[in-house]
Amino acid sequence: MVENATEKEEEDQLREEMKTEEGRLTEERKTIEDRLREKRLFWGRAAETVEEDGGKKKREKKITFYMGQSGVFEKALCKCNDTIATTTMSVMSDVVNWVFSLIGWMVFGVKWQ
Repeated sequence: MVENATEKEEEDQLREEMKTEEGRLTEERKTIEDRLREKRLFWGRAAETVEEDGGKKKREKKITFYMGQSGVFEKALCKCNDTIATTTMSVMSDVVNWVFSLIGWMVFGVKWQ
């Protein structure tokens, strides 16, 4: 009977420690997310036409990207729809490819089409 009581107390203590640890981890995650929000980079604007009561109204939205640890855009968070973010990333990819082609041409004399 005494052994069961001590085992139950140990289990209760472990449960309390787990709850405390979960709370601490949740707070750390929130802190990290807040720091990421502070370091966000404004990358561009997107225009959206919205119809309200028969009239058309143009509304501008911001597209925000977060810089990752490796220095590349790991996570693109967009406050508008995904197609605008995808288009923006596609344009960025084309620009990067063009720059590397230009460097290759300048260094190695390779022509691109």
